[in-house]
Amino acid sequence: MSASYRTNEKPITIGSCEAFISEWDGETVPDHATICVEANRFAYVKSGATITYTQTTVEVKDDLGLIKKTYLSEDGATVKLGLLGWVGTTLKKILSTARVTEADGIRKVKIGGVANDDGKKYVLCLHHIDNEDGDCWWTICGKNTEGLELSYAIDEGITVNPTFSAQPMDSDGTLVVYEEQINAAAGAKMLAFSVAGAFGTINEAAKTVAVTVPYGTTVTNLAASFEVSAGATVKVGSTAQVSGTTTNNFSSPVSYVVTSSDSSATATYVVTVTVAPNAG
Repeated sequence: MSASYRTNEKPITIGSCEAFISEWDGETVPDHATICVEANRFAYVKSGATITYTQTTVEVKDDLGLIKKTYLSEDGATVKLGLLGWVGTTLKKILSTARVTEADGIRKVKIGGVANDDGKKYVLCLHHIDNEDGDCWWTICGKNTEGLELSYAIDEGITVNPTFSAQPMDSDGTLVVYEEQINAAAGAKMLAFSVAGAFGTINEAAKTVAVTVPYGTTVTNLAASFEVSAGATVKVGSTAQVSGTTTNNFSSPVSYVVTSSDSSATATYVVTVTVAPNAG
């Protein structure tokens, strides 16, 4: 059964967020699961992020103040954040006039010149991770509109501080999308793996597990110990796997299929066991 998150518990949201960015075609806005992947990481956030939504209202009334009407004339949204761990190619996503070239081991970024504006727009997604109260995501579409300011200091990391201004992302004029996790998704992850006393290295993105066992280990009949998402089941081929009990032949890569507790998700991890060379 899934755990309830942001429903009636009045969660307290504490902490920063991760920032992800992807070029936007001006039409389809990808969901947060598509945007928030390592390939789209927008450096690392330092000192948090500030999301601002503004409204401008106009009041019309008669000279005596006997009747009046107030209406919303315009609105806007911005996201301001500090980025740490950036490189030259990050500047290309921040500054529309930046041009990046690489030659002879040097990356060069030229900045400026209004004629060099590339006109590109981006989808920016901020992901706040909260294992207790549930994750949440903020998404806007737009571009940095405040140029660039950075300073070098002895006791501080060098950050760049872009401010992204939102553009309408649909026919309704939506500027910001906020999403929050209200039920824990059933997981299908391999969390830990070991065999013959050696712990494996799990590459979650590639769905691989690499294990190096001691020299002289016979790998044709070994029982692996593993930890997976709560309630998930594991199979190799058609054989159900029991941690620390079921044996497999690891002389070639073995595929472990992890299925979530509600059968809504599966993931296949390819386990490769290598015997260490003779140290003598």
